[in-house]
Amino acid sequence: MHNKTIKGTGYLRRAAIFALSLLLWLGSVSVEFAQTRSTNLLLPEFQFHRKGEYDTVAFQIGLERALETVGLLEKEIDPQQYIVGPDDRFLLFIFSADPVQYELFVTPDGRMVIPTVGVVDVKNKTLAEVRRIVRSAVQRVYRNAAVALALRKIRTFKVAVLGAVRKPSLVQATPADRISEVIERAGGLLNEASLRRIQLFRRDTMLEVDLFRFYTYGDDSQNPYLLGGDRIVVPYRYERFVFEVGGNVPNPDVFEYRPGDKLSTALRFAGGFYMTANLDSVEIDRFTPDGVRIQRFFVNIRSWRNQLFSSDSLPGDIPLQPGDRIFVRARKDYLAPSVVVIRGEVRYPGYYPINEGTDRLLDVIRRAGGVTPDAYLEGAVLIRQQEKKIIDREFQRLSRIPPSEMTEEELRYFKARAREIRGLMAVDFKKLLLEGDTTVNVLLRDQDSIYIPTARNYINVLGRVNKPGRIVYRPGLDYEDYIALAGGYGYRADPEETLIIKAKGERFLAIERNYVLEPGDNILVPEKPDRKFIDVFTSALSIATQLITIAGVIISIVRLGQ
Repeated sequence: MHNKTIKGTGYLRRAAIFALSLLLWLGSVSVEFAQTRSTNLLLPEFQFHRKGEYDTVAFQIGLERALETVGLLEKEIDPQQYIVGPDDRFLLFIFSADPVQYELFVTPDGRMVIPTVGVVDVKNKTLAEVRRIVRSAVQRVYRNAAVALALRKIRTFKVAVLGAVRKPSLVQATPADRISEVIERAGGLLNEASLRRIQLFRRDTMLEVDLFRFYTYGDDSQNPYLLGGDRIVVPYRYERFVFEVGGNVPNPDVFEYRPGDKLSTALRFAGGFYMTANLDSVEIDRFTPDGVRIQRFFVNIRSWRNQLFSSDSLPGDIPLQPGDRIFVRARKDYLAPSVVVIRGEVRYPGYYPINEGTDRLLDVIRRAGGVTPDAYLEGAVLIRQQEKKIIDREFQRLSRIPPSEMTEEELRYFKARAREIRGLMAVDFKKLLLEGDTTVNVLLRDQDSIYIPTARNYINVLGRVNKPGRIVYRPGLDYEDYIALAGGYGYRADPEETLIIKAKGERFLAIERNYVLEPGDNILVPEKPDRKFIDVFTSALSIATQLITIAGVIISIVRLGQ
């Protein structure tokens, strides 16, 4: 028993050692496989980045393009502004009896060595000043000689770019580079960077640069050239120091506030204003000193329309405060002509602009050349499209209710509205054009539609008649005469429900004779409703049942009386 236990323990020990060896081998294999896989696939290491900091392809392309611009000139160098510094290269020409040419450079301590002449100090001097100094020094040796100094090559130097940029570092720059270019070489600005409070440290001074002015409307003074030793610090934007511009402007947005900003600043940042802008009542909403309530006031800047970007001194240009909201309203009627359309029997159908409140129906008909001889004035209509947009809540409500559940008044209203031609104006074109009745010469409105149909010298008889069709109009004939001319009533015709439908859509019951038949009218003879045997039988059975019930009640009453 003891030997078996010892033997079993040995097996367990060897199994444990084997399992541990296997795990170590698998671990080494997996590490090797991971290393091999990582080496082959070149997987990027995951890193956490702040907002706007991830190194994308667009960033790489932008950085490459920024580096390609190093030393490129926007335009010729201004000798009055260019500051000469270490490693600038020059060509010196001395025109005398024996002309001489020298290649010169500025030493690291700001001096220039001129052969046969000596050393001149050009530290912190402009190019124009250096030319005068060199000319004076050369002419002391070469009397009466003409001297010319040309800048052959500009220097490069380092500039520190720090703060809210993607790659804070020292970057290469030249005196022809501006702050915006150097910031791009440092990876560009972060999303939360301030564009308006960039700090440029130069020697013992600090300049605050507003790059947004440069990007918005090309203010070069806010994007200065750089010098060796400059240090650029980009601060983070303070979200509460903003103002907002909205309304009828090309670029409505929220902009960073900077002390000294004015209303003109805000409108320039927003791209100005459209021609449709109403400038006599630009609204400004501003927080009260307690920062809780808002006060509202309006300013008139109509005089700014043509000089917003051309003048630095504008009347009524009030200072802004953090949190201001500027809103520019639009003129609804600006360059938005009202238009009506006229179709049918006029000489020049089409669209016609009108002045609402001035132009009338007869004015447009005359502009369209008048009506043609084939015009049917009784059927002419004026449809006011704007009225068709008015929502009838009651009609919408009734349209969702079965007719059987409507009251008598609701059903009458629903039928009348269903038959109505929406927007139809009550205009008698015959009185207007033939009798000159100006009381029906209505004022036109935008989108009005005028239609003058072709004269129809017939009566259209349709429905349950033997020969339906159009019958030439004959004055004095009654509707029954036209039905007789159409072959008389047909099978299952309902004479008592015959309708007269006028050209404009009005309906009359024929037997009431409260109308006048006119060319273009329609006579509709409807069909009697079908009555199936089962319906007749059911009705008869119901009536019989009721009669039997009444008879039974009467018999019971008689018996009780006896």
